[in-house]
Amino acid sequence: MQLPEDFCQLMQEQLPAADWANLQAGLEAEEKPLSLRQNPYKRTKLPWAEQLQPLPWSADAYYLLERPNFALDPLWHAGAYYVQEASSMLLAQVIRQHLPQKENLAALDLSAAPGGKTTLLAAQLPADALLLANEVVKSRAHILAENLQKWGRPNVWISCNRPADFKDLKHCFDFILVDAPCSGEGMFRKLPASRGEWSLANMQHCASRQNEILDQIIGCLAPEGVLVYSTCTFNRHENEEQIERLLAEREDLELLRLALDENWGFIESNLGYRAYPGLVSGEGFFLSVIRRKAGRAKKLKAPKKPSFKAVKELDNWAKKLDVAWGLDFWSRGEEILAFPKAHKKLGEQLAQSLYLLQAGANLLEQKGAKYRPLASSGQSLAWAKSAFPSIELEKEAALNYLRGEVLSLENMPKGWFQLHYQGLPLGWAKGLAGGRMNNYYPKHWRLRQR
Repeated sequence: MQLPEDFCQLMQEQLPAADWANLQAGLEAEEKPLSLRQNPYKRTKLPWAEQLQPLPWSADAYYLLERPNFALDPLWHAGAYYVQEASSMLLAQVIRQHLPQKENLAALDLSAAPGGKTTLLAAQLPADALLLANEVVKSRAHILAENLQKWGRPNVWISCNRPADFKDLKHCFDFILVDAPCSGEGMFRKLPASRGEWSLANMQHCASRQNEILDQIIGCLAPEGVLVYSTCTFNRHENEEQIERLLAEREDLELLRLALDENWGFIESNLGYRAYPGLVSGEGFFLSVIRRKAGRAKKLKAPKKPSFKAVKELDNWAKKLDVAWGLDFWSRGEEILAFPKAHKKLGEQLAQSLYLLQAGANLLEQKGAKYRPLASSGQSLAWAKSAFPSIELEKEAALNYLRGEVLSLENMPKGWFQLHYQGLPLGWAKGLAGGRMNNYYPKHWRLRQR
């Protein structure tokens, strides 16, 4: 499918002739780079380690020369890596160069699904940080939750809200990522069908929506906090002009610059950084970084009725937690959650203002007078590595477990245990009398492919 005529005209007006020629060539190239990021908390040897080539601007990131069938790799299901577009991993440089240095930092990924940039934040933020991943579309929010539960980091909260719903959370976040909905010009190579969906009217609609989103969320940024604005499109209306307007209207904001290796191929504009296919080994992307200047932060008010109550009768379960995350057990209604005591004050504000799908790590559920592990907690890093008995599986047995099948296992322990693949937990099973086993891998996660 040809590039849209109006898009070509727009780019010819925006870019020097040589840059437009390079962009055209990049968009028509057959090469579609494939990249992934390893989970630093779940390191293991990947099956195609020999063909991995380092991606220079993000830790633990690599190009893959050929596309395998990820669905048939148990490590993908175990959260050992995430397949993420290379250009978007430039976010790692913002974290490395400009992340505010403070204890219990609060971060927000406003448009988080399906979870690529969120898992990058979860991998690279300090262990004591609270990360809120938000997605307005409920069906996508559940996909986001699955990906984050498999990634395993405990101190991640998940909400399903519109940007306008954050209006009462003034100065609550030290780091905000606004990966804004856009006209998608950067996907013209990866998804050729998107060319037919592009129009000037849609571009203008996206620019107007981006204005609204930035105005609705900027009040949540704390003094000395950092906001990253990104899109996967090329035109200035959705990129530089958004930042230009914001800086012109607010004297308390300033632009931040990144020190990037020129060999990476990113183009620096007056207000941000651009990735053009053909110059960068990745798809189209734009990123800009701003900071709120120093000032007095608004104090959080304690809610009249707390949402979270400390749970004292879980000492035996608390001993199974990894102390590195500083977790405590809390209840919210019938939910049993785990997050640090230091996160409770902000957590109460989040619970009061937002629709929370997950508050910290959802680890347990109550059945009568007893507690048992929640099916979706089997891959959580909240559990200490030696907390439960485990059985290591070969690849075919691991895939069968992921399909929800009941396995025949030797030396199977009674009670709750974890099934591992290459040392990483895949999920829960329960040994019963007579050598029988119940498979507790979540039904809605199950592998259907053979």
